[in-house]
Amino acid sequence: MTQNATPRRGRPAVPEAELRAKIQQAAFQLLQDKGYAAVSIDEIARMAGVAKKTIYRFHSNKDALIEEIILDWSSTNLLPELAQPRDAGEVIAALEQFFLRLAERVLSMRQVALYKFLQSGIEDKEKFLRIWRDNGIENAAKQLNAWFEQARRQQLIHPDWPVDAAQYLQAMIIAPSLRDISLGLHPPVPEWDIRPRIRQTLRFVAPMLLAPPVR
Repeated sequence: MTQNATPRRGRPAVPEAELRAKIQQAAFQLLQDKGYAAVSIDEIARMAGVAKKTIYRFHSNKDALIEEIILDWSSTNLLPELAQPRDAGEVIAALEQFFLRLAERVLSMRQVALYKFLQSGIEDKEKFLRIWRDNGIENAAKQLNAWFEQARRQQLIHPDWPVDAAQYLQAMIIAPSLRDISLGLHPPVPEWDIRPRIRQTLRFVAPMLLAPPVR
């Protein structure tokens, strides 16, 4: 009589994404508590409850781990694509949604904690800040500027609207919000409703942004 194979016993394998998130969270907590120079891979492994070799399976060293944290926590490649507008009203509506999604990404509790960490006295600060800027807010600005150009070709954007206008809008909406949250004046998004600030800014720039009506 044929016997069924005995199933293997033991703990199920932890998914790779879960392992990475666990390591990232443990590493960042230690970096916040002890500072960059005082944290070792051994400590991160103990805090995360994983073997040191598990960390080295994903990261060659501590810097590589920090770079992954910055990329995963701040990348704006995950932002939904902006809808192409058909009229001036849709331009403003699309921008409101874009800045709401951007704020949820770059003004979250995790992102604000990362921003504060990057302002501290860490080694290779410029390298880490460059990764944070290039893959976060500057990447979002490139997406938005490309969208503005498409809207300009549709004659929905004022001819004099600057080609790099996304940076100015971000400076008006995101920069002061990040400052206020970092100072404790507001909780992170989404606990703080940033929509009134977004709408106020868009109302202010609308006469400069939108193409003049055809007479």
